[in-house]
Amino acid sequence: MEFSKLLTFLAITACFVSSCNGDRYKSCSAPLKPDVLKAIDKVLVSERFVFAQDFMKFCRSYETERWLNMTEDVVCFGGRGHEFAPLVIPMEGFLMSLKLVHVTGHVTCGNSAARYKSKWGCSRRHPIHGKTPFNVVITTGQNNGILYPKELFPKYSKKSLWYDMPEVEPDSPELIFGDSSSLHYVTSGQVLRVWYGEDLLKSGEKDNAGKVCITAQGWYMH
Repeated sequence: MEFSKLLTFLAITACFVSSCNGDRYKSCSAPLKPDVLKAIDKVLVSERFVFAQDFMKFCRSYETERWLNMTEDVVCFGGRGHEFAPLVIPMEGFLMSLKLVHVTGHVTCGNSAARYKSKWGCSRRHPIHGKTPFNVVITTGQNNGILYPKELFPKYSKKSLWYDMPEVEPDSPELIFGDSSSLHYVTSGQVLRVWYGEDLLKSGEKDNAGKVCITAQGWYMH
């Protein structure tokens, strides 16, 4: 018996408790007859394993659905030229985490150094930026206040916004910012921006190149 069918069975049973006891006008809290209890117990025992499996599937599905899309389609940001990727907040609430998923493209931290290209900044092999190879930042909109990263990772240089992320590589398929300690109140329709840090600051962007296209999802506190 599927999880939804079992719930339906239990709901119907509860709604007809009074009639099963011989008085359809009694409260559904009235005691069930022994034969009715025995029948319900039989169903629950025979289906307990399937119920447990379906319940776990339901829980995993619910967890997955907590990631809400912040892009209807692929959006892109570039290494220079004031090219940011807009993210539209789907609902009001407290944003706990934000996930960027790579779709296509790379950026380089030097036109003549294609070997240093990456999805999120620069290669760890780069002689200057190798120890802090990430340069993707998320801002709050037109005022470009930095929302992520903030106080969660090793300190970055405010002049160039290069930083590091523990146990993450600059060519990882996705980046996840934030956790339960960094809630941000957002409103429906609010627009966030994904930038290449040097492009945002217009500092050191002249030798940058490339474009990265992404999708994004937000995780809310429930």
